[in-house]
Amino acid sequence: PVIGNGEDDEEAAEKSWAKYRKREDSVIIDNIYGQIRSRVLCPECHTKSVKFDPCGILQVPFPNMNSRKQIVTFVRADPSIPRKRYVLTVPKMGTVDDLKQALAEASGANQRAILFTEIYSKKVYRIFGRQSEIDRIQQNDKIYAYEVPDGLPREKKDETRGVTLKLKHACKASYGDGLEPFGTPFCIGVRIADEKISVGYLKGVVKKYILQHQRPEDRNKAQPWQLLYKADYYANFVSLKSYDQELEISKETELVVYWEDPDAYFEPEIVNDKTYTDLQTDERRDQISLQDCLTAFTNEEILSDGNEYRCPKCKKMQRGKKKLDLWRLPNILIIQLKRFQYTRQWRDKIDTYVDYPIVGLDLSQWTKSKENKKNAVYDLYAVSCHGGGLGGGHYWAHAKNLNNNQWYTLNDSSVSKASKGNVKTQEAYLLFYVRRGFDSTQAARQAEQRTVQSSSHSRGNRS
Repeated sequence: PVIGNGEDDEEAAEKSWAKYRKREDSVIIDNIYGQIRSRVLCPECHTKSVKFDPCGILQVPFPNMNSRKQIVTFVRADPSIPRKRYVLTVPKMGTVDDLKQALAEASGANQRAILFTEIYSKKVYRIFGRQSEIDRIQQNDKIYAYEVPDGLPREKKDETRGVTLKLKHACKASYGDGLEPFGTPFCIGVRIADEKISVGYLKGVVKKYILQHQRPEDRNKAQPWQLLYKADYYANFVSLKSYDQELEISKETELVVYWEDPDAYFEPEIVNDKTYTDLQTDERRDQISLQDCLTAFTNEEILSDGNEYRCPKCKKMQRGKKKLDLWRLPNILIIQLKRFQYTRQWRDKIDTYVDYPIVGLDLSQWTKSKENKKNAVYDLYAVSCHGGGLGGGHYWAHAKNLNNNQWYTLNDSSVSKASKGNVKTQEAYLLFYVRRGFDSTQAARQAEQRTVQSSSHSRGNRS
């Protein structure tokens, strides 16, 4: 390939294009292919390496696809601190430890004392380990984080160990003699010795937490709840009254805060952090624009491990800074939205809606060549759509008749008129644009003439 240094782009681009055209010469190359400028900067010797590659389909990524946002409600150990709802931005393929770090930075809490859980059906459905993968958490899962400082390990000489206990609120069931869970469950951190805990100590920790579930005016009244304990799955719940009693604690232990009168239970208000309110007020949170994708395509990135390049000057494999730019623009521009994502660990299809212009797509902002900036406005004439997921799906298209400017939907053997509003769709996969001012009829005639000349040349060689 022709390698430049960033100071002779025009010359390097022309040489690279001429070299490519010697191998590939067709009407397709004339009208559909352009050039991409690729620059890599060595982090050690700062040498620039620039090359120009032909491009028939412009594959643009979705911005911020390497990260995700997770809504988390944080419950502090101190009941006087309001519960707060955060939106945490973490690596998409990260672990719960990344969530802990992000929440610790946002709240000021000790990262080691944060416990992440999923709340489902009025109980703590699961507790996440530090190395639990984030992609196992669905966007609609109800995620609560609890501050449990007493559950932390202490010095080796301490004969107790920290454990986390799950509790739920319940009242008498509407039917029968069972218990009916309600309200928001919670977790507490306690110290146990020889797998046992005293009732007095346990009730003291629970009472401190339950204060936030009692209205301020009710906190000095008779306690409206009692603590129920079940040693294992087969045992019955018993009310804990003797403070001197010791309880066996195991993975099967169940604890319930029983409310004789559910109306005495108070659900504390959840305060929204700025990260959450910003998300709620962002009208574009569920969509991005094609311009966002083009910007993501041209953003500078650092090459990842295993994807290094060999610097021509220092002769070492380097994780250089890479930047792509548009250079030579084609008459017919095909843009592929990279909805299908593949890595060694995971596969995914991105269903995010992309807002793309039907008329007036101006590529000058992302075009490095000054000459090509002059004629960089395109209009949409077709869209290829994909519905379904990775395992299977269906393709259809919207296309514009250039003779009457009417849009049509083409679905297998069915063709029907379509409005401009239907052309913009969440299922858009390939976008077809034509450069404004391009004469497609003349280009078709030239292609036909080239075909005739090529056929005549071939017959002449055979004779």
